[in-house]
Amino acid sequence: MDWHGLTLWVLMAVLTALVLGLLLRPLLRAPRPAVPAAGPDLAIYRDQLGEIERDRAAGRLPDAEAAVARREVERRLLQAADAAAARAAGDARRPPARGLAAALLLLVPALGLGLYLLVGRPDLPAEPLSDRAAELADYHALTAEQAALRQHLQNQPEDALAWRRLGIVEILLGNIDQAVQAVQTALEKGAPQSETFTLVAQAIITRNGGAVPPMARQMLARALELDPNNWLALFLSGMALEQDGRGAAALELWRVILQEAGPDLPWRDTLQAQIERLEKQLKTPAPTP
Repeated sequence: MDWHGLTLWVLMAVLTALVLGLLLRPLLRAPRPAVPAAGPDLAIYRDQLGEIERDRAAGRLPDAEAAVARREVERRLLQAADAAAARAAGDARRPPARGLAAALLLLVPALGLGLYLLVGRPDLPAEPLSDRAAELADYHALTAEQAALRQHLQNQPEDALAWRRLGIVEILLGNIDQAVQAVQTALEKGAPQSETFTLVAQAIITRNGGAVPPMARQMLARALELDPNNWLALFLSGMALEQDGRGAAALELWRVILQEAGPDLPWRDTLQAQIERLEKQLKTPAPTP
């Protein structure tokens, strides 16, 4: 078990709890007693009373009508004052949100630690630094190629193969939305369809660590519909057969490719190595030439 990684996550959980404690302090603190404030309604009613008195004094409002208007405004003023006092009393009685604060204080660090135990695989040995350095170098190389392709396509937007390569790079970087747009643009601008579907499937398989997911299988099926002699699509389909537990079928398919594709196949050595590996695994002798 990678106890160093686990210890780091425990330390991060403790620090997260401390930060949350500072942030949630207002929820844990009891509210101060509220003092009823003169709201806008109260000020309006007081202004109305002053206006009624000025109109009465100036003779613009008879005494009887002024008295009726004054009583109505005073009644509304009392109602507004009672409502403001009730709201202030309700705020004073409201308890602090200690339950919510305590739940967040416990849940957030526990959730982080749980995600590490679920996804982080602490039982696996630490990855060698050389492997991580190689992965980082691959990432930098891909981002550099991504930038170069985008710059190239700004000057030559009709380059279908450049759009296709950009889509493959985006897949390897995990940018699925950008990859879909780039591949679709490549097909619209005339990139060979069978070859494009195959290369996209290959990128998806590489991104998945050699596993052939359903999306890649659909791409391969489409590629072989367009070109049954697409050797790379057939080879990758053999990988899917082996992963489905059909190693004998995969071996037979790869042998056919090796025999029919000819000596100029660029990845012939890779194909030969896979055939020899599977022959040993299945204890199947190589066929007589």
